[in-house]
Amino acid sequence: MEELNPNVKLAIEAAARSLGRSEQCRFSLEQKLLKKEFDDETIKTALDYLESKKYLDDARYASSWIRSHCAFKPRGSIRLVKELCARGVSRQIASQAVKDYFETADEEELCRLALNKLICKNKNDKNLIKSLADNGFSYKIIQKVLKEKKVSENAS
Repeated sequence: MEELNPNVKLAIEAAARSLGRSEQCRFSLEQKLLKKEFDDETIKTALDYLESKKYLDDARYASSWIRSHCAFKPRGSIRLVKELCARGVSRQIASQAVKDYFETADEEELCRLALNKLICKNKNDKNLIKSLADNGFSYKIIQKVLKEKKVSENAS
């Protein structure tokens, strides 16, 4: 780091402080450094340095964000990719992180959890489908989960 100019060092320190508080993606750090009035070249050099040292990693951020987000709000793959992209993560990285997450998590089970929450809010069937789709679940998964719900209701 000794060969870096003083402005780049200041940008690295500012970004590192932010990374010390929580995992960040490149885009969000770039926005924070722009607000601190660092120039584009300084920001690029600082963030490239942090990536080279593995302090900054969009794939790691995406995985962490998905795990923490889904713990409180059951979401489907479509919505997760969309939200990560809105946070500045590339579609490729977002899609891979979501794919990796659903290798161990059951999207149908998340859909069931979301459905139960919506039922508690007294949503009717038409609104259930729309709400589940808004939460990023595919129509195929929604239909399967709703069909299971109706079968279990009829059995009781």
